[in-house]
Amino acid sequence: MTFKVLEVDLDQDFDELFAVEWTAWMNPPQALWELMFPVVGDGPDAEAAAIRDGAARQLLASKGDPHDRWVKVVDTDTNKIVAGALWKFYDTNPYRAPLDDFDAVWCPPGELKELCNQMYTQLQAWRPKTMAVAHACKCHLSCHKTHLLVQYRLIYFPVLNILFTHPEHRNKGAAGLLVEWGTQQADKLGIEAYVEGTYLGRKVYEKYGFVMMHMAEMVFLESNESPGQKWRHMVKDMQNNPTAIMWRPAGGKYVKGETVVPWEGTPRKD
Repeated sequence: MTFKVLEVDLDQDFDELFAVEWTAWMNPPQALWELMFPVVGDGPDAEAAAIRDGAARQLLASKGDPHDRWVKVVDTDTNKIVAGALWKFYDTNPYRAPLDDFDAVWCPPGELKELCNQMYTQLQAWRPKTMAVAHACKCHLSCHKTHLLVQYRLIYFPVLNILFTHPEHRNKGAAGLLVEWGTQQADKLGIEAYVEGTYLGRKVYEKYGFVMMHMAEMVFLESNESPGQKWRHMVKDMQNNPTAIMWRPAGGKYVKGETVVPWEGTPRKD
């Protein structure tokens, strides 16, 4: 078995890519995915409708976002997609303005929509704190001298937004190839990178130079006195599987107690 990393052709590849993504996130089922792409109703027809809607919605979003770069891993023996990732390469600052209240327009009205809104609001909260706050940094755009400059973060860098592997191909190195692809792009540009990923997957990211910065531990407010079983199950799943916010300095070399964390302006001691 040989794996090959290729950029995704959105018109040709996306149906197959999303099918792998769906299978990966639903084995085992993860609350985050179920909130992003809810199945309305019961039975195979309801799931098939959710897959069609989810693929169309995700494809439309990526076609409309110039920052998106999807990458796939293909098994060259079968020419099938076995893993995929969405890297976002930002060249402008989307976090200077305050974020609007999140509205999960794809969710039917009810407690699960409220839960989705709370989840996204908290998941996004770390971004302005680390990417758009005034801080001391090295100006590397127009000056060769190292000096302190107070400015907004996010000059140019990639964020690994989504990463998944088909259950039959896990623990074979496919995910690592996708992380490595993004870090190679960052290193060519001499820039830092970020990951929003599961805490359980942090070892893969650490292998390629990412360092844990935050844990997006979430607190959910009950929308009524007696939330349903589905609500309780999803809250428990998200709290038991928190999102890891990880940062990779330019070049991937992090020295504890020495490397300056840009949004803090000093090295971390812990």
